Amino acid sequence: MAYDLTLRNALRELVNGNAEPLAELVELGYTGNLHETLQHYPEARKKMAKAIRTGKPLERREHPWERHLLDQRDWYLCGRVAYWIGRGMDDRWQDEKNVPDGATVWHYAASEWPENPSDGWPDVPRPAVSSLQKIWQATIRTPDSFRLLNMTHEFCLGVEHELPDIDDAVGFISHQLSKADRLGLMDSIYSKELSAALLKT
Repeated sequence: MAYDLTLRNALRELVNGNAEPLAELVELGYTGNLHETLQHYPEARKKMAKAIRTGKPLERREHPWERHLLDQRDWYLCGRVAYWIGRGMDDRWQDEKNVPDGATVWHYAASEWPENPSDGWPDVPRPAVSSLQKIWQATIRTPDSFRLLNMTHEFCLGVEHELPDIDDAVGFISHQLSKADRLGLMDSIYSKELSAALLKT
């Protein structure tokens, strides 16, 4: 089979969520090389099968604009996880720990995303708590600079908001600085902000 650029381009469009070019070729009877081309393009086979079953080649979250909205949500929620860690909560997964239901950083942060977003919130659903924990772990492994900046800022806010209820402010901040270092937060930001918070006590 000669490399069929026309079909290949139509299948590339399908993979990206636009089934119209392939539909037009099928209507025109331009299908002679379709089977052979699909043999060498597994992602297109997957999307074509999905389009036949559901009428849509992509899940909602796979669309570029949807990915942008999910990124906005994840940016916000990673910041809120950092905030609750800054308040002194444990950032390790707590399946086996004796904690009340819904009393982990993941539950607190996820609950801050509305179940039915409206009034300026990105129109994407609240993640499951287990999904948020995985999002956080992935972000900690490879954070982008803006997300890391937001997480660091939120962590510092959490520390500052907890200080009024702490007897040993110096010890608490020292412990939180160690935690921030382990998480890979931006020391050039949090050392200054936490020092300022300590001076307020």
